[in-house]
Amino acid sequence: MKDSGVEWIGEIPDEWTVIPLKYTAKCNNQVLSEQTDGDTQIFYIDIGSVSSDGNILEVQTLSFEEAPSRARRVVYENDTIISTVRTYLKAIAFISKSYNNFIVSTGFAVLTPQKQYDSRYFYYALRVDWFISLIESNSVGISYPAINSEKLISLPNIVPPLQTQTRLASFLDTKCSLIDSTIQKEREVIDKLKEYRQAVITEAVTKGIRPGVPMKESGVEWIGEIPEGWNFSRVKYEFIILDDKRQPISSEFRGDIEGFYDYYGASGIIDKINDYLFDETLLLIGEDGANLVMRNLPLIYIAKGKYWVNNHAHVLKPKEKNNLYYMAYQLESVDLFSFITGSTQPKLTQYKLSIIPVIVPPLSEQQEIADFLDKKCSGIDATIQKRELAIEKLTAYKQSLIYECVTGKREVAA
Repeated sequence: MKDSGVEWIGEIPDEWTVIPLKYTAKCNNQVLSEQTDGDTQIFYIDIGSVSSDGNILEVQTLSFEEAPSRARRVVYENDTIISTVRTYLKAIAFISKSYNNFIVSTGFAVLTPQKQYDSRYFYYALRVDWFISLIESNSVGISYPAINSEKLISLPNIVPPLQTQTRLASFLDTKCSLIDSTIQKEREVIDKLKEYRQAVITEAVTKGIRPGVPMKESGVEWIGEIPEGWNFSRVKYEFIILDDKRQPISSEFRGDIEGFYDYYGASGIIDKINDYLFDETLLLIGEDGANLVMRNLPLIYIAKGKYWVNNHAHVLKPKEKNNLYYMAYQLESVDLFSFITGSTQPKLTQYKLSIIPVIVPPLSEQQEIADFLDKKCSGIDATIQKRELAIEKLTAYKQSLIYECVTGKREVAA
């Protein structure tokens, strides 16, 4: 082994070298002409369609006319695409299959290895954390920090002999495929658990937990029947909306007023500051953002103690006849699709929020249902957390395995 000369790499085998990326690959800046016929079909990968573990989540089929203006950079089979934008740093993927007019976002750099290098090994060599950290430290800009292609290809690249590259790539293909398959199975189980959790909540807040009670029509198709002693209502009749008390604070200014009070936005707590607006337990619901549609993050929050809320989350105070925790579950069960406006930037306006239907049992039953759901959901959440921890460990193992292989610290038999 010998010193690589790069702190993040450490020692490498004697016959390996560390040279700038530009000597092993070229940066393909080819773009689709703006004169392209609008009906031309393109296959497009957006920068948000590559996961942090290197999987391409979606290839969109679009006409050139309907494609976004960033859908321009041409990509070919065996290329590696790597995000040059700091907010998507781990978006790195290998193009194993090509199409006519295969296009990626201009937020990607497209790297084509030279013929004397194994394209799969080259991809793995760029996936290691230290290389991603180099991209981050060499990014410039404030609102849209990024690295330019010239700077990118000047970064160091680890180069073993070609035979070794091919052997390592085959080994990693096999091992990473097994790890990815296990991770995918864990994610499928998590998805099913989340679906089950949602079904349990919906059943409890619309049908109750007391068996055999007389039922009546709610008047809402997706709710169906509800217990006879329950009432159909809307948010505006069951809550006091406190949105007029919210105040946004810019991220730059928040940096100067760091503290220990929670600062809430559309996706929950996003910062800590030295002041607060509210000092009571209230419900918060995201006002805008993709999460309104995707629901891949919690949308309803119970805020306690002293805290601040910006203008991206609605603030709701249940009226005295209502249990706050039951109402949180009730709102969590609502399908918001028909109440959301906007396509590029989904939004739940205060008016739309106010007319969302809610089912209101007597206060004593609200408490019973909230207690039941607390117990039931905590068990489901604990199982989900264990599965997510398993995914984290598998992901860390995969990253460690790639690092050890592409730096020569793990020997792989021929």
